[in-house]
Amino acid sequence: MERPEARSCGPDGRDAGRGALADVGYVPALDGLRAIAVLSVIVYHLAPQSLPGGFAGVDIFFVISGFVVAAATAARPHAGLAALLADFYARRAVRILPALIVMLLCAWVAATLFVPGRMIGRLGAGGGFGAFFGVGNIFLAFAPNDYFAVPSSMDPFLHTWTLGVEEQFYLILPFLLWLVLRRHDARPWAVLVLVAAGSVASLWLYARLSVSAPQLAFYLMPTRFWELGAGVVLYLALPLWIGPVRRLPRAGAALAWSACFAAIAAFLIWRPTAHLHIPALVLPTGGAFGLVALACARPMALPARLLAARGPAAVGLASYSLYLWHWPVLAMMRWTVGVDGPLKLALAAALGLALGTLSFLYVERPVRRAFRTGAFSTRRALALGAGALLAGAAAAWLLLRLQPQLTLTTEFDAPPPLPASACGGALATRQFVGGSESAWPPCRPGEPALFVLGDSHAHVYQLLAAVYAARTGRTLILYEHPSCEFPPFILDQVERAECRPYHEAAVKAVARRARPGDIVFLPSLHLGALADPPPDPAQRAGNLQEAMRLIRPLAATGAAILLEAPKPRFPSSPFLCSDWFNRSRPYCRAGFSVPRGKLLEARSKTLEEMRRLAQFLPRAVVWDPFPILCPGDPCSAKRGGQWLFSDENHPLPMATLRLLPSFSATARAAVAAPTRPGAAAGL
Repeated sequence: MERPEARSCGPDGRDAGRGALADVGYVPALDGLRAIAVLSVIVYHLAPQSLPGGFAGVDIFFVISGFVVAAATAARPHAGLAALLADFYARRAVRILPALIVMLLCAWVAATLFVPGRMIGRLGAGGGFGAFFGVGNIFLAFAPNDYFAVPSSMDPFLHTWTLGVEEQFYLILPFLLWLVLRRHDARPWAVLVLVAAGSVASLWLYARLSVSAPQLAFYLMPTRFWELGAGVVLYLALPLWIGPVRRLPRAGAALAWSACFAAIAAFLIWRPTAHLHIPALVLPTGGAFGLVALACARPMALPARLLAARGPAAVGLASYSLYLWHWPVLAMMRWTVGVDGPLKLALAAALGLALGTLSFLYVERPVRRAFRTGAFSTRRALALGAGALLAGAAAAWLLLRLQPQLTLTTEFDAPPPLPASACGGALATRQFVGGSESAWPPCRPGEPALFVLGDSHAHVYQLLAAVYAARTGRTLILYEHPSCEFPPFILDQVERAECRPYHEAAVKAVARRARPGDIVFLPSLHLGALADPPPDPAQRAGNLQEAMRLIRPLAATGAAILLEAPKPRFPSSPFLCSDWFNRSRPYCRAGFSVPRGKLLEARSKTLEEMRRLAQFLPRAVVWDPFPILCPGDPCSAKRGGQWLFSDENHPLPMATLRLLPSFSATARAAVAAPTRPGAAAGL
């Protein structure tokens, strides 16, 4: 959230009856309102259970920003649209960019050092680069929410989505204001109605998408326009309400102040359930709307003077820098020492406060002061801003390229290049219904094929599958969707519904091409976290029915089907927990080994269902890699000083080659096995 300059309405009410835009001055109480907003967000991020609705501080900021940026822009004389745009964007660049770029570069350095290489590319593809150009929120809105995605709580750039929303709003705002400012006697009513109608439409869109596409509703500017638009409407309508609000009797004003504070406090303290979230969000937004109006009209009222007191005002003045720094501190502590316990939370709060204060004192304020005193012109401010953005993004790109040489994390061995097909073709990948399809071009029509269809484990087995296919002269076609187990044995009903389009499209694609002599390999995890309760019987029955329905077209092709039995699963992830700076995290303390009997028990029900399913298939076997990956007790993610697993459940690609003899023998037996009489009828 960029901290626009705090402004206040003139006390004499001289603009109350004029049709032109009202002259607005500095409103000290708005700094105190910003303090409430930023502290709410910080407390929520540090300890969400203590302030469940604290995220609404962002919504409060949006209302304030809409009001004060509109007021600040309208207060300055402009010779024409070009001059207005140049002045507007120069002022935005001076206020937003210096502190933002410094924070982003520091976060990039920290991520380069402490974030594993397999994750840092995901960070860069989202807010890591997008935040430099005000589009990080768009990347986040459309980011795949799969197994390999960086957890939002560990993304040091995540909070910059709010800046993306504001900066995209700023692409519209100066043109709306110019419609009013182009004539000195212009009345703002037409623009007011336009912004108000757009805000209502935005709120409606937010409510609709929050049900069908919550990620889009949360991050995109069109669904957040209503909050910024509320502040603009408040400013454009100021001549209508400033007089009546000033003339409120003392009791009426006290009631209005109390109602606005109560609306905000109610949401901050009591976070509504998901289905009540959207209507309830009007509470903090409406409360902020009312407080801005009251602070502007009645700056000498006791609540306004309390908000304008030295402490709240100081926090509000530094709120932009505090917001910028508190989150990357938290995110990077989650990558390293963790934030469990009051001492680490206090350390996170202190570091965020210290870095935010330093940013305000030595980055944000000096640049603003230099611009205000004429140290550099509007044109120079725009040029410097553009140059700093490009230089910052280039530095981040260089850090990303040098990450393997600079990182302090344990880097697991990269898999060797995949072998070529029998006729020399390389594996080509394309998007496929939320996942991907990878294939070798066939050397000749009708040659035998190996189909791989599964979740993220299909990708893990890519090396094994390519080596096996190259040795046996088969072509290779691989379908994967990182969060969609196939066939479903442990998915819940919601997950099954989300994965159904991928499942059905992949089955249709394989069934159209497979024929007798081909192999259909179905690798997936099939084992939940060890601490999770097992699926209930009804869910298991539904999954088994869904598995039978999906697998029927594959069985009908006459191809041999290999079901992969559940592999070992470990409490902690090696790539997140194998370094000196992250081993003490609570998540990492459980280690990388599990009693063998515990894993055998955890997978027994799924293994029984797999064998039962295989009995109904004309030509199918259950291939079990467990004895090779866990030959002794306890099961361990590391053997002979070498890591076999990169995380809780995914073997390293090189480790899968240990399974190649067993896989080859099982596949050969499945292809040669006679068709089970009556099996197809059982399906």
